[in-house]
Amino acid sequence: LVDRETQMNEGKARHVYRLTERGRTVFQEWLAVPSESPPARYEFLLKMFFSSEIPISTVTARLEESKGYCGELLNTYQGIADHMRQAMERNPACRNKTRFQLATVLYGIRDIQAKLAWCDDCLAMLKEEMP
Repeated sequence: LVDRETQMNEGKARHVYRLTERGRTVFQEWLAVPSESPPARYEFLLKMFFSSEIPISTVTARLEESKGYCGELLNTYQGIADHMRQAMERNPACRNKTRFQLATVLYGIRDIQAKLAWCDDCLAMLKEEMP
């Protein structure tokens, strides 16, 4: 299904893998099969569920940390998406392949945007409850 070629670069071996014809056929068949959706398991949500056991200040600190991380990740994903759009404009021949790769990055952007909005919602709700 796969051929391996060893290339030497400055004395270091680098293995390059390529699909064989049969490998490409099997890969395309796999791509066409509907994906299973595994159950979502987020430790952060589990901890949030039981957060009445800890001080609200600790919960808000964790939410702010999550927002910071998500903000950085969102900037990274947006940079990648911008780079991919520019690549498609510069090289229309790569458009077909790149647009599917871009679709996965756009999913990541939407996912992170939703997490940021959720953090904001939770922080606002907790702020209302604080004395």
